[in-house]
Amino acid sequence: MNIVVGTGPAGVSAAVALVRQGLPVTMLDVGLQLEAERLPIVERLASTDPTAWSSEDLRMVKQGVTSSSKGVPIKRLFGSDFPYQRVPDIFPLARGHHVDTAMSFARGGFSTVWGAAMAPYLPEDLANWPVSFHELEPHYRAVLGFMSTSARKDDLSDVFRIEPPSTGALEPSAQARALLDDLERARVPLTQLGFRFGSAWLAVRACTSSAGPGCNYCGLCMYGCPRRLIYNSEQTLDYLRSFANFTYRPDVIVRSVSESAGGAVVHGFDAGSASPIHVPGERIFLACGALSSTRILLESLSAFDRSVTMLDSQYYLLPMIRYRSTGSVEGERLHTLCQLFLELSDPVVSPRTVHLQIYTYNELYVDAFRHMLGPLYRPLLPALKQIISRMMIVQGYLHSDLSPQIALTLRKSNSDGPATLHAERIVGAVDPKNTVRRVIRKLRQARTYLRAIPVGTMLQMAPSGRGFHSGGTFPMRTEPAELESDRFGRPHGFKRIHVVDSSVFPSIPATTITFSVMANAHRIASEYSLV
Repeated sequence: MNIVVGTGPAGVSAAVALVRQGLPVTMLDVGLQLEAERLPIVERLASTDPTAWSSEDLRMVKQGVTSSSKGVPIKRLFGSDFPYQRVPDIFPLARGHHVDTAMSFARGGFSTVWGAAMAPYLPEDLANWPVSFHELEPHYRAVLGFMSTSARKDDLSDVFRIEPPSTGALEPSAQARALLDDLERARVPLTQLGFRFGSAWLAVRACTSSAGPGCNYCGLCMYGCPRRLIYNSEQTLDYLRSFANFTYRPDVIVRSVSESAGGAVVHGFDAGSASPIHVPGERIFLACGALSSTRILLESLSAFDRSVTMLDSQYYLLPMIRYRSTGSVEGERLHTLCQLFLELSDPVVSPRTVHLQIYTYNELYVDAFRHMLGPLYRPLLPALKQIISRMMIVQGYLHSDLSPQIALTLRKSNSDGPATLHAERIVGAVDPKNTVRRVIRKLRQARTYLRAIPVGTMLQMAPSGRGFHSGGTFPMRTEPAELESDRFGRPHGFKRIHVVDSSVFPSIPATTITFSVMANAHRIASEYSLV
């Protein structure tokens, strides 16, 4: 029996590779889910045209989601915060100043609330990995085979070295279409400046197919898709359950792992009864996310009071104002996920690729202005509408080489309680603001072609870990030392325990993390038998 711990993107990708080889798999998970009382609301929205939705149903699915000039504090699913809920007294986490990261015990992990943006890592950004892009590429393709993708064949196909599947693409908003037109007209000078661009790659079922209906452009993407068109790894869990050699076991909290003669053992307890659980298997594949997998490994190795370094891709938000308006945007039927990708490659700006995601109008922009302006909001509303019709948000990421790091340390409790994982930002020479300032200058240099100007005074730098593009605590090495892993995700000293999430990434490139997490997990589960 092969044991996979976790139902997030890494866990299901590893499980798919294993079951397709005919191997028996048991998947362990805590498995928190959306509250039952919210399900009828979601079903009503899914089965009703948006023009007939009730204000009460909309209020419920938008519950608790607010925005400000600093962005959205927490992204919920249909008004619920269950993806962030903690199992009482389990895995306590202490976060220091300028650190804002989290664990998820939800079925599907943070794929329940992610933004669906997906892009592979670029070959040049994998220079210090013991695994090449050429080795990852077939596993990127394998992942595309079991998840719906919205993508167009454009310049990004050449940048990413992968052809997008021809399953259809979401229609861009009016603002995005106008920007794309301007970018196309200025393709040559933008390329000379180091910019490549195209429609965003999104893990979304855009068009109606045998799998079900496509997008109806209801604009609820930031709150949750009632039609469940945004990929959630729980969808792949449903597929896995169709295999006779697959078993799903929820309500299991894993504390540690160990190896025995000819096998490995998961140690934990039942989430309801708190009774101890010991699950033996041939191999264990840890896929709990960077924080949880690191915590399990540190406890398994009795590595208390020893710090490991978690790498992070610095995340930031930057408003950009277009030169001209596209007219009223409030009434447009549109999706509110990322619309475009800009990839910036310029050694003067950064020795590593800079990834920029462009978001056009959604109603949370109005909410942010309302909070910022207070009583001045209504008098200024006519002018604000002109600004909003021109405004876009750039969501940027930097390579981990150019981002602050986080020290993770597991410390025992003074009582009989569980050990606490402490996350502290490492104070060092890396100042991401210097790189971001160069990015802003580059965008200003390109303003004639973008037909837009970045508003640097409104730049928001997120705390470390806030973008959830983190990992690297047990990095893969060709010859791993203590607290490092081999190319099959096996931490030093283990033979049958594989870590398949971002904990084993040697670096965190700027392009989106989930696609590469899934591809690497699929690779490890496909190839581990070679060792």
